[in-house]
Amino acid sequence: MSHPVPSPRRSARLRARPGRDAPLRFGWVLLFLVSCAAEVPERPAFVAASVAPVGSLVAMVAGPGVPVEVFLPANQTAHDFEPTPGDALRLAGARLVVSVDPHFDPWMVRAVRAVAGPDVPVLTLSSASKGPGDPHAWMDPPTVIAFLPELAQGLAAAFPERAGEIRERAATVEQALRGADDACAGILEPVADEPFVLQLPAFVNFAERYGLRLIGVIQTCPEEEPTPGAFARSAAALRAGGGHVVFASRGVTRATADALALEVGGRVAVLDPFGVGEADLAGLWTAGATRMAEALSDARD
Repeated sequence: MSHPVPSPRRSARLRARPGRDAPLRFGWVLLFLVSCAAEVPERPAFVAASVAPVGSLVAMVAGPGVPVEVFLPANQTAHDFEPTPGDALRLAGARLVVSVDPHFDPWMVRAVRAVAGPDVPVLTLSSASKGPGDPHAWMDPPTVIAFLPELAQGLAAAFPERAGEIRERAATVEQALRGADDACAGILEPVADEPFVLQLPAFVNFAERYGLRLIGVIQTCPEEEPTPGAFARSAAALRAGGGHVVFASRGVTRATADALALEVGGRVAVLDPFGVGEADLAGLWTAGATRMAEALSDARD
């Protein structure tokens, strides 16, 4: 029996649970930020992105003449991130803010409103998804491609002197992303029938996009331990389906994935949903597809 795979859209609120009290914890910095924002030295205009993959997408469309600053530190996860006053003050002067989803990076909007008020436009990548929300929307190629017109419009309004260039780049980026989407389909087609389990749900949409045989997700977010039932169902699903691969996520402890692989006599492979070291979002997708194909092909041999 297969373990039901939780939809990243249906379980968005659950995955964001560790940060559900963040408005209370964040509140102590608001007065400080309001008092200090006026004292922040002027900087060149820039775009703020909550996480690196979104920053990559923004940079692809904006071009080299528009600075893009990624807000989330590389060594932290979005689920439990709580910005310091210094973090929030980095947003002062942003002409545009681009976030992922209200249940994934709510701290981004709170911080920009604290230092810059209500007038700075905020774009949300998951607004282009077909469902109610998607905290890993950058891993869903159709959502990203559907978001491009809104992103180009927002960038052109924020940097009108570059509007023509931005619109031209958006068309080029769309072609590149569609090419990467097609490449991923070709890379993964030979292993589409190989069963596997994900430790975390970042690649759920990606797997569904390419018709892969995802049979379980162990944890809803890094900060929550899996229940014994979830672990047992994932193990049973792998045994029943003849699967041997558990995909862990880079930067997150893989103890659960290692334990499940040991339980079923399988192996762990590591995926990187943030694409560290990749040139851009298209590279992140193709690198992820290649890693998945290699691991699933090796398991078949």
